Amino acid sequence: MNLPEKLLSNNFGMTLAPIPDGAEALILAGIEERSILYIASNDRDMARTAECFGFFSPDSEILPFPAWDIMPYDRVSPNAEIANQRISTLCRLAKQEGERKKQQAQQVVFTTINAVLQKLPPKEILQNSSLIIEKGENVSRETLINFLVENGYDRVSKAIEAGEFAVRGSIIDIFPSNAENGIRIDFFGEEVEQIRIFDPLTQISEGALALYEILPAGEIIYDEKSLEIFKKNYRKLFGAPHSDELYEAVTSGVKYPGIENWLPLFYADLSDIFSYLPQNTLVVYAAQSHESALERREMIEEHFESRTSITTDYRPVPIDSFYLDSLGEHGHKGLSFANFSSESTIDSGCRNITKPGRDIEQLKAYSKPVLISCFSKGSAGHIEKLLKNHELNVTRFDSWKNVSRETLAKSTNNIGIILLPLESGFETKDFTFISEQDIFGDRFIRSVKKKKRSENFLEEANSIDMGELVVHDEHGIGKFAGLETLEVAGLRHDMVKLLYDGDDKLFVPVENIDVISRYGSADDNARLDKLGGVAWQERKARMKERIKIAADALL
Repeated sequence: MNLPEKLLSNNFGMTLAPIPDGAEALILAGIEERSILYIASNDRDMARTAECFGFFSPDSEILPFPAWDIMPYDRVSPNAEIANQRISTLCRLAKQEGERKKQQAQQVVFTTINAVLQKLPPKEILQNSSLIIEKGENVSRETLINFLVENGYDRVSKAIEAGEFAVRGSIIDIFPSNAENGIRIDFFGEEVEQIRIFDPLTQISEGALALYEILPAGEIIYDEKSLEIFKKNYRKLFGAPHSDELYEAVTSGVKYPGIENWLPLFYADLSDIFSYLPQNTLVVYAAQSHESALERREMIEEHFESRTSITTDYRPVPIDSFYLDSLGEHGHKGLSFANFSSESTIDSGCRNITKPGRDIEQLKAYSKPVLISCFSKGSAGHIEKLLKNHELNVTRFDSWKNVSRETLAKSTNNIGIILLPLESGFETKDFTFISEQDIFGDRFIRSVKKKKRSENFLEEANSIDMGELVVHDEHGIGKFAGLETLEVAGLRHDMVKLLYDGDDKLFVPVENIDVISRYGSADDNARLDKLGGVAWQERKARMKERIKIAADALL
């Protein structure tokens, strides 16, 4: 489905509606010969839309750019896989300046609100931050080692994780940030004699390469220039360093845990994802994007206030040095999606299905060709068998290019099956999409226990009074005694301090805060439990028995 040209402008800010869940990718695929930045509300929607887009537009280049999986102003570093995806996409965008004229494939960047609001290293930094190693060329081993250290790689005895390298005699093993396997560079003197691929788990070489481009391991470059800028920015913000572990670690060449949270200190000025995009890139916003951006900004401000008011050893960088104020700050109005139509929106041509086809007669009743989306080949095979048992003709399509409306429209008994992670169906002017869930109901997925409280605990702690009663899942009633920062295994952690009977102390890492809840009673005379005692477990057992008796009485 091709969109009107008037929609495809960053300057006018038009809105397309309604956009049923799952239809985003199909609409994006109708935007041809333009680079696209699609901003999803969250990582899950980003991944789902990117996967669906790959089906509808298989020739396009998909570049994922996820947000860090840590909280603003955290003490830990983002997940290595996420960091690798980000740096790979940024380098791809930064280095293609001279390739754009000859670039053939459409390029689509999939990202999220959280990722867009966070500032990035200047594009020119990443344009010159890779190193190409070629078989037969002369390369100083020290030059290669210095490059790896400056670009965030950790020197270890055995490279088994992304962002690590190991030196073993004439061999340097590297696990690049953008690869699934490591590369093994074998030197003869200063000549690169061999470049081989190796399995990080078995350490066994599997194949040979003629050349390889090594990308940075992260968004911080540790060269002399950036270290000087770090020192200057640190003193400007925090004054002269006095036994500060962050400053001492960086200036001595040691990677500080969670150093990414001080990214602005390493550069004179930061950029944003929009600065990396090719000219004329269309920015597309998922439904509710601007509202989500405002909520994210509020959350960032709350975490900043929490850090400055609760902890004394954590020095956060100013908010505006690290985050955009809003999505409108970059100046691209772009194209917005909306869930519901209004007088100001433009019709998308898509509609929700009010009565999903949960029986054969309903499937036959649709006036448009029907495509059933399945989550896996196994479920596709199961549905195909069910349909054929009811004398329906089934055609499987592995790509949108192969979907034939004419074939499906020849008879109401023709049904198409595609592999697509749609959670609900929708219809366009040409097709009716039915999801697997529309037919069988919601999939059974083991839900992950939410840790919303742990994500927001720093600001929640402001509202808890010292001495207020709380309940630990395993240890029972205790008193909240504030936050303390403890050093565990050489790393600093934010801990919740709880007091129990006999002045016993329990420290709970903030990432495990979901095991703690407020007491929920105004009874100031409640008795504290004893750490290691059995009273709390006995009360829990009695309560479970009462609940069981009550449930039996209801059945």
